[in-house]
Parts: sequence; structure tokens; C-alpha cells
Amino acid sequence: IDAISGAAPSEMSGSKTSLATFLALAYLNPEACIKLLRSRVSNGIIRQDSTARLASPIVNDRLIWAAAAWQVYCANGDRRWLEYAFKVIQNTVNADKHIIFCSDFWLIHGCNSFSQPEDLYPRWMSAKDYFESINLGANVIYAYCHYVLSEMADELGIDGNDYYESFKRIKENINQRLWNERRGTYCAYLINEAYSAQSATVCNLAQALCMIFDIADDDRAVTLLRRTPFALTGIHDIYPLQITDRPDFDDLPYIQALWNLAAAHNGNEAA
Repeated sequence: IDAISGAAPSEMSGSKTSLATFLALAYLNPEACIKLLRSRVSNGIIRQDSTARLASPIVNDRLIWAAAAWQVYCANGDRRWLEYAFKVIQNTVNADKHIIFCSDFWLIHGCNSFSQPEDLYPRWMSAKDYFESINLGANVIYAYCHYVLSEMADELGIDGNDYYESFKRIKENINQRLWNERRGTYCAYLINEAYSAQSATVCNLAQALCMIFDIADDDRAVTLLRRTPFALTGIHDIYPLQITDRPDFDDLPYIQALWNLAAAHNGNEAA
């Protein structure tokens, strides 16, 4: 925590800072987390990390900041932080929706910054294809940020019902379009809006978030935990791996931590 709180903002990945805050740092040092989260905001809007030279709107998972911001408020109850975070999340949602929102699917376009696109997507895909895809991780984060807005609005004495209704509608479409009943897992993405075929790949970080954020309902979480394969070193990030000529760096600690939280959230002590 000392290393993180002392790091320069430019050295910190926004998405991983937010994930670390959500996992534990909000409770260990909420003030340091506030400093780091504020460093990811420019002109009242959350900045987006770039991935493999790709930037917003192709990569658009910056709203994971909302999960971290809410966790900080749950830890310290700072009303000034709550008011600030609520406005920043509102501004970012409003800035994004005209560019990435697909009104036909009630989901968003684009990929996330947690996995390199070359790992998740086929090699024939270009940046245009990445943007046209409907990515599970990006949409789970987008859904949950609406849930966070509804909770923040309630704390602030504001009517947040529209945000909660949006959360439910996005959740419903994630489960309708990205869940693969035969495999008992979520696909990592839909190829695009016009030809909405499911990918053959699974993103376990996104699946963990589905369980933690209560997207995976109606026994989906139970099925996910039962059917997801493990390596000896832990959970894979992407499965099956599409790039076989590189070392297996998929079993990253924060992905395993999220998977453990998902298992605990669903009462699966064995997992």
C-alpha cells in the first residue's frame, strides 16, 4: 500500500488501480485510493487506459472506476467523496453513451483493457472489429456502474430508479445474448451487432465480475464455478488460449483473487 500510494499517477494503470481498490485497498487505505482515483479523472471524466496502442472508444472499460469509488465510500463514508464520484460517473456515462451504446442490443461496443486484444480476438480482426464487438467484460462493468449510480443516488437522497432499471435491462441482455447454455459459460464477446455470433473464447476475469456483481443469476454462477477448468497454477484469464507460442502468463493474482471472491460470494467453499 505504501508503494501504491507513493506511485506517480502516470505509472498506475487505471483499470488495475480500480480493481485493486475494489479488492482490498479501499479498506486498507481509503485516502490513498481517493488520491489515485482522482488522478484518473480529467475535466470531470474518467480517463481510459490504452491497450496495445488502442484507446477509447475501442477500449472502454474505464467505468470500473465506479466499483472502486463505491467501495471507498463503503469503507470511509465520506459524503464529499460520494458527491464527487457520483458526478464523475454521471459525466462519463453521458460522454460515452452517444459513441459506444447499441440501442438495439441495449449493450455497448468495444473491448476492455484487462486482456490484450491479440489474446482474446482472432488475428484477422482489426481495430474496427474490436470496436464493433460486444465484449462481456466491458458490458458487465457498464451494467454495474448503473447499479452503483442507483446506490449513490439513494445515499444522496436522489431518485436513482432510472439507473437501477438500466442496470436490470443491461443485465438481462448480457444473460440473453452472451450466455452459452450448452457450455454453461459466458462467451467473451459477440463478433458484432449485425452478425452476433458468440466467440469460442471465455474471459474468466469478466466471468468472475458477472458473479460478484450479481449478473450471473438463475443458477448461472453455480454452473460457472462447476464447469470452468483450472490450471495447476490457478484460473486462466482467457480460455482456451488463442496464442500458443508464448509463455502462459494468464494466471495473474488479481484474476485469481476475483475468482475466489466470486466463489465465496456464491458459498462455494471447495472452489
